[in-house]
Amino acid sequence: MNIKLVFQHAEDFPLAGFFSDFNRLLKFLFYTNDNVVEIEFDVRSLLNSGIPFIKENEEIFSKVFLPYKEPNTTYEKIVYLNRFDIEHIKSNINAENLYNKQRNKLYKYNEIFNKYIKLQAHLEEKLKILTTEMKKDCEQTIGIFVRSNALTKGQPTGKMPTRDEYLETINNLDKSKNIKYFLRIDNNEDLEFYKKNLLNNYHTNIKRSLTNKKDAPHQNCSEYISLEELEEILLEVLLLSKCDKIIHCVSNMAAASLIMNNNQESICLFNENKKKKVLIWSDPTWAIGRIHHDIELYLKDKYDFTYIPYGDGAYIRDLINDLFVNNKKHFDFDTIVTSIWIYYILRDEYPNISLHNWCFTAHGSSEIKDTNLSNLTNFAVTSDSILELFPKNIKVHITPNGVEDSHFIYKETSSKLEKLGWCGAPAVQSKNIGCAIEIAKKTNLLFTVARTLSFDKLKNWYHSIDLLIVTAGPNKEAETGPLPPFEAIVSGTPVIGTPVGNFRHVPGPKFNTIEEAVCIIEDFKANPEKKVALAKEQYEFVMKFWTYKTLSESWRSMFNEVIEKNHPQ
Repeated sequence: MNIKLVFQHAEDFPLAGFFSDFNRLLKFLFYTNDNVVEIEFDVRSLLNSGIPFIKENEEIFSKVFLPYKEPNTTYEKIVYLNRFDIEHIKSNINAENLYNKQRNKLYKYNEIFNKYIKLQAHLEEKLKILTTEMKKDCEQTIGIFVRSNALTKGQPTGKMPTRDEYLETINNLDKSKNIKYFLRIDNNEDLEFYKKNLLNNYHTNIKRSLTNKKDAPHQNCSEYISLEELEEILLEVLLLSKCDKIIHCVSNMAAASLIMNNNQESICLFNENKKKKVLIWSDPTWAIGRIHHDIELYLKDKYDFTYIPYGDGAYIRDLINDLFVNNKKHFDFDTIVTSIWIYYILRDEYPNISLHNWCFTAHGSSEIKDTNLSNLTNFAVTSDSILELFPKNIKVHITPNGVEDSHFIYKETSSKLEKLGWCGAPAVQSKNIGCAIEIAKKTNLLFTVARTLSFDKLKNWYHSIDLLIVTAGPNKEAETGPLPPFEAIVSGTPVIGTPVGNFRHVPGPKFNTIEEAVCIIEDFKANPEKKVALAKEQYEFVMKFWTYKTLSESWRSMFNEVIEKNHPQ
């Protein structure tokens, strides 16, 4: 479909800067399945934001870029791009894993940049003059990209690269060709240091902060900045893109430079092994606690997990005050994962707590109190069965629950069918234990319930039954797992049940009534080989698709997106 794109500032992240918006535009243009035949810029200036340029409500992108319109074509639809985090943007291009040896992953955006982005004519002329000046009397140019220490939270290490790290990297460069260093530095303190240490240098007269303790002058201003300064900021990055190599920190400006020039080498200074810190604030017992601990096994290469139990009643509010109001210890974590019902408490009682780096997970439909949800935070579900309970304008991560197969011992099932098992909390009405009891009676099977067994005893219990039955319902959202069928299956025990939660995706007969369940079991009695075949089919399916070794990648993707969304540069 031919579309006209109206590009606007990210309403869900007003602190995002000019190049955060710029890269977001390129990502959309790359990932969209539509044919963008026209682009209208509608990025409005705003004080105390990342784009405080010219005057109030002034459109700024059109001041530096030409509008795009394909000749002799018409659009069928208008699309407004006004969010940082939307479905079309599937990968953050300002990520540390897209620099250095992996910088080739940015190549694909260069074609988009060359097609859609054109400078205003007077800026093209200025860029030619500056480029000629920079490249005069040298054989190669090295961009030294330094941002102030105010941007430490956006770095993988939680700190900016040091001067010693920059100088060590520069000393290791091949100096067989005459080098000139372009100092793209946002503060005078660092600029003077590098001017003294890198004598053959080039730099512009752009406005800079006095010290490296403060952010760049154009960030979060209480006064509007002139069009001339906006042009200088853009020209500095365009000039940076003309360098043969750049030595840089993690930044949208550096990413933009690499996109503009596919031949530019990236030397990004950061400790790739520095782990992000994740706070899991949840019930440490039973299913929810096990899910997070099992996921941690596969994510501990990149994340350090800390666990804090909910508590209940007044204690929850005491904990909120201690951690997130008085001491503000949540700032020590890159993201906080907790239940969606905590969101409602924070929303209604603690409006001053910023929720940008939180992710509120729904483990069941009963936790979703209402659909008045903010798109300025993050939400997840452990099953697509409850996805439709969320408003369509809210992005929801699917971080499925499943099974950690290493906890269980697989034993091949026999053709015997004498004992029916049911696992869960009988007091929960939606689990319908009464149906299971009735099914056992009608099929003359022994019936056993696992309700309060320890985890070790539960593992053995799965081997003591011939068939597990799931009776939750009547709707698919009655469960998100449940976990017991997946645990039974990797233990070798087949499962039949109602089509609920993630279990509805598992192959095998499903039922909606007691009579249908009875028919399935009677068929197994008459044809015992069917039960054996089902156990094998389910085991192979779950081992392929529903172990945490596989599912952890969905969780990893969620963590990456939430953390990077919280720290755009």
